[in-house]
Amino acid sequence: MPWEMNGDQIVVEDGNPVWIADDGKKSPFDAGGVLKRLSDVTGESMGRKNKIRELEGQLEPFKDLDSDFVTKAKKAMDTVKNLNDKQLVDAGQVAEIKKDLEDQLIETKKSHAAELEGLKKQIDDKDAAIQRREVKGFFDQSEFIREKTVLTPTFAYDHFNRFFKTEEKDGDLIVYAERKGGEKIFSKDPKRAGKYATPAEAIEILIDEHPDKESILRGGTPGSGSPPPGGHNQDLSKLNPTERINAARGVN
Repeated sequence: MPWEMNGDQIVVEDGNPVWIADDGKKSPFDAGGVLKRLSDVTGESMGRKNKIRELEGQLEPFKDLDSDFVTKAKKAMDTVKNLNDKQLVDAGQVAEIKKDLEDQLIETKKSHAAELEGLKKQIDDKDAAIQRREVKGFFDQSEFIREKTVLTPTFAYDHFNRFFKTEEKDGDLIVYAERKGGEKIFSKDPKRAGKYATPAEAIEILIDEHPDKESILRGGTPGSGSPPPGGHNQDLSKLNPTERINAARGVN
């Protein structure tokens, strides 16, 4: 997401930074509004999960029954009670009722399984959408990406978003990052020892540990102050992400 700049300063309108969409349209970026929408969607998702857990708990004692089971079972008991042995053999009603009930049980299990699977898929899809919105916001707001790298926030998100995960803890949605091997990334800040790195810190760590970081970081290495090899005074802002990396590597 490119921001509208006035020299070295981001243009602010109505208290919000102004960003420029791909089609050139400018509009204030209401971070508070975005976070509120994310909070609302997160609450909705957790509410659905709690509702499913509640329904599953209520259905557990009756998982093999459908709405007609009790009526049919009572009918079978009444039939058996009113028939003598000869009638049972001649009529064959018990066997017929038993088969009917077994068929009903099979259909009930299938129906319940399909319903639960559908609800779980809705939750999974909702969770995936929440994760995309939540994580994308951290890349869009990253000063490190804008100021220290040759990448755009969208390009960086497309490459690094797979390392970010979300989990529920005490009713809150926690965002954390993992390295390629699945190792969770913890904060390097002594004040946050033992805690997950914040998303902003995790972005810096992932880029710093990337094998091509010298091509990604402006100046080749953090704090070097030198232009990218072969880049000289080239205006990287006019290049697309791939051209920026090639310029940093000195590739024409």
